[in-house]
Amino acid sequence: DSVNWGGTKSHTRREIVLKTLRSGDSITLPVEITTKVCEVRPMIAQRLGIDEDVLSFVVKQSSSHRKLNDCEEIRSCTVTGIDSWIRKKAKHPHPILIIGAGHMGLRQALSFLKE
Repeated sequence: DSVNWGGTKSHTRREIVLKTLRSGDSITLPVEITTKVCEVRPMIAQRLGIDEDVLSFVVKQSSSHRKLNDCEEIRSCTVTGIDSWIRKKAKHPHPILIIGAGHMGLRQALSFLKE
């Protein structure tokens, strides 16, 4: 038996609770013990449809708060940068749809460009 360089990793699973700072909503996420912050951040960002750089994970240590680095193992913490766990609806600046690219459709599109 050969052991991978760096040893073996534990596959023990646990549940972490992530809370939002503003609303206090929480979500329970099943992860392995060795799951890092850099693995959880893209999952949450994709689910909420936001940029990964907005999210930061903060834990309370004694009487102060500390931001978790990407290389650290994730644990129950508070997520800053979001209001809730619900994806926000997309806002379109010009919510008009032209069906068909025939003569009248092109004329309508050109009239919208002039306005």
